[in-house]
Amino acid sequence: MQIALGGGGDFAESGLWRANPSAAAKPRSQGSPFAWRKAQGANAWLSDGADGTLTIELADNAPVHVAGIFAPVNAGSYRLSWRVGSAGAVSLDARCVLGNVAANNGPLFQEGHWRWRDIEVPTGCTFLHVRMLTHASRGRLEVSETTLRPLT
Repeated sequence: MQIALGGGGDFAESGLWRANPSAAAKPRSQGSPFAWRKAQGANAWLSDGADGTLTIELADNAPVHVAGIFAPVNAGSYRLSWRVGSAGAVSLDARCVLGNVAANNGPLFQEGHWRWRDIEVPTGCTFLHVRMLTHASRGRLEVSETTLRPLT
């Protein structure tokens, strides 16, 4: 089971998840559980494919932070994982957005096209802002199978 967010229609105008903060489960076979939003000021275009693959077209001088999503969470340990296309210059991290506490992002690991990091969410953090970061200055990037799941 993984923590999942559904599509863009599930967000209130504030951009936060409209439903109960307890996460909804969604099978991996249904594609990406995240509905990414372009970061303010990002010189990039996002397109979400039917298979859940997010395609990012970066223009010149694209910022490091290109997209993000808000995820409701409880305190605990989580694994944030994603698959990148052939140009794998994409990483994800998470920050607490509610509560006066900070999430602890572990080191980034990779194996082939897979990337992952563990995140410790402290008591008092009820929403994470999962940020998509890139180190490419331009071009096309693909990200798929993004999950945030509790570690047991």
